[in-house]
Amino acid sequence: MSQRRITLRGWQSWTHCKHGPTFIKRIRNHSPFPYDDVVVTIPEDKKSKSPITGWCSWNSFMLQVSEQGILTVVDWLVKRKKDIPVEYILIDDGWCEWGDWVTPKRKTFPDGIHGTAKKIREKGFKTGLWLAPFLASEHSNLVKEKPEWFCRKRFGRWVEGRKNYRLDRLVPGRKYLLDFENPEVFEYILQSIRKIVQEWGITLLKLDFLYAGHFNPKYRTGEQADAKLQELLRAIKAMSPELQIIACGCPLAPAVGLVDAMRISDDVILPPLKRVPVINWLVHSIRLRQLQDNFQARKETNVLWNIDPDMFVCHPSYGLSHLQRKKFQAVIKQANGVMMLGDYLPELSEEEIATYLIPLFR
Repeated sequence: MSQRRITLRGWQSWTHCKHGPTFIKRIRNHSPFPYDDVVVTIPEDKKSKSPITGWCSWNSFMLQVSEQGILTVVDWLVKRKKDIPVEYILIDDGWCEWGDWVTPKRKTFPDGIHGTAKKIREKGFKTGLWLAPFLASEHSNLVKEKPEWFCRKRFGRWVEGRKNYRLDRLVPGRKYLLDFENPEVFEYILQSIRKIVQEWGITLLKLDFLYAGHFNPKYRTGEQADAKLQELLRAIKAMSPELQIIACGCPLAPAVGLVDAMRISDDVILPPLKRVPVINWLVHSIRLRQLQDNFQARKETNVLWNIDPDMFVCHPSYGLSHLQRKKFQAVIKQANGVMMLGDYLPELSEEEIATYLIPLFR
């Protein structure tokens, strides 16, 4: 059998393949253990699932996502299905407290995610759902009811699992790290995801912050952390042969063969910067450049999984110029992988739709 060797550059999805850490070190982008680029050997005849197309709620609604808002976009897509034939509606963060994965917010999802998914399905689309299996919000019921399930540092301090910056303790809305070495924790997460997939009718999972488990203080080597991540992904993959898994913020090497799509760079767009001129252009320009760099470094990994460059947005309020939006569009098309839209689609002009969206599907 003919084989080829592929180099996995960088530790995880958000690691910038070209540059080192910034003056504010993003700890999450760099492994807590010594790590080198990994070379893997892949059979030439390896097959992946077909790339998916969809719309994601994050940039439009962030944590204020609701069934009503999502169905507004769904109705818009129904009318434009000939030109913009997306398959999935991905409900991103905000639908529940992190950790309480079987308890949707009833105020915004009165019929639960199962009811919303049914309505989406009746409109001709499939439903995807975001979750971060290694983490739980400080406000979750899980933290209150099962404090012994969480990782602790010296003197009993809880571990902030996102590891964004060195000043994490000053950041509100903490997300605590679950101890996956505890069999009860592992089983709780699997039972939650099993219900989401088998009872709620979710056919796409976006699994985020998958690097977090590597910061468990119990681990002494990266191999230990990799093995637990692989165990989790393997168990989820076995739940349904049709289930699509997008890995985000994920260590690359341990995910080989266990996910259908892989994010290859940090978020290009920060939604809070929408309509914040100059600053949004500066920040989003840097992040778009990172995506371009990472795509060049990781494009050959498309033999391992479908590449997910990030959701595409084109509304001018995000600060990107016409040329930058065309470059963003070009990366999406060249990746020929996950093609996820992120704009609040009803506010786009016909010119923006014709210039930026429709060409993505041709």
